[in-house]
Amino acid sequence: MRNSSDKAISPEMLNALGIYELRELARSIGVSSPTTKKREQLCTEILNISSGAVIVEGKQNKKGRPPKTITKITTMVKDYIPPEILKLQKPIKRESYSNILMLAQNPSIYGRNNLGINKQIFGYLDSVNGHFYLNNLKNNDLFKFITFYVPDEIISRFNLREGDKVLAYGKISDNYDCGILEEVLKINDVDVLNWNSKRKVYDISAFDIPSEDTFVFGEKIKKGDRTISYFQNDEDAILAIVKEIEKLSRDKNLNEKLVFVGIELAPEVIYYGGLNKNLEMFATTYYNNLDESYNTIINAINFCKSTLKDGKSVRMFIFDVMGLVTRLDQHFASQTASYLGHNVSGVQLVKQLVGMGKAISKNLTLTTNSVAFESQRNDEFIVNEINKIAKTV
Repeated sequence: MRNSSDKAISPEMLNALGIYELRELARSIGVSSPTTKKREQLCTEILNISSGAVIVEGKQNKKGRPPKTITKITTMVKDYIPPEILKLQKPIKRESYSNILMLAQNPSIYGRNNLGINKQIFGYLDSVNGHFYLNNLKNNDLFKFITFYVPDEIISRFNLREGDKVLAYGKISDNYDCGILEEVLKINDVDVLNWNSKRKVYDISAFDIPSEDTFVFGEKIKKGDRTISYFQNDEDAILAIVKEIEKLSRDKNLNEKLVFVGIELAPEVIYYGGLNKNLEMFATTYYNNLDESYNTIINAINFCKSTLKDGKSVRMFIFDVMGLVTRLDQHFASQTASYLGHNVSGVQLVKQLVGMGKAISKNLTLTTNSVAFESQRNDEFIVNEINKIAKTV
């Protein structure tokens, strides 16, 4: 039991919280299935657990619809919940854990679907707490950013993993901005009837010294290198990347998957990139929301890893490194941790993307070609972080 002098959560504090914040607090201290309980019951269980009157004996999975903000809850848990109670809790994989957890624990919501027909959806697989999902991209008949839960049975049947590109039919719930994937059509551009679920997995944890010469923007490099090139402006950079991709695409002996990563681009640039069948585009326009920008980068990282595991080399072009960091600053705005004037989570994500280049073997490489601008050469983030990862060409 806590001492009377210790801080304690009061009914007044709970009354000041919104329902999503209340549910998040409940999850944080071990209340089971908070999304199924009414406000009054949640308040009672929170007060009982936080005071020590009720002991949570088992670890709880954090599931449910995410709140609009959890900053207030994080502070409250730290200040008011005894550490011995917190030790019982299972840590969450990500702060923003998506609608997927709600979908996985409450599949009955799909029975409320009044549409009567399935919709064709397309996206890249991701997972959280063992559950798979994809965020539907807008270049299909939905034209909406919706999270689709992918049942475990489908994952197992086709031996799917994070980063796999999936075209499928899905059902949407009319009461939630989410859905469930029901029928797979293509996986990584292969028709499902021809898909080999006994896919060989290459070890991508190993690495070798790059040996085979290649070129980027006219400069000789090694496959598996990490490079950064500087241009005067956006137009020059995009034009150079386009020419490089076109040159590589014309090579009949090309043994690399071409990947482009960029956010806040003109829609015609994205449209043009989509016409190249040899190119995988991970891009958003300047009117896409912050979640889409974040997920675009996650999808690119997962796709490249999955492609390598299938034994296929990758050549990745990363447009506007500083633009990526700035956009992620906005996405992680609720977090206070910063480094060199940028959000720590965003910095680490961009460093991971730029730093993916490596030679796994003589025949399996991932080459990253990053782009920034001349005015940014002396930026603290570029000098102290990117220049440590990538060499200038």
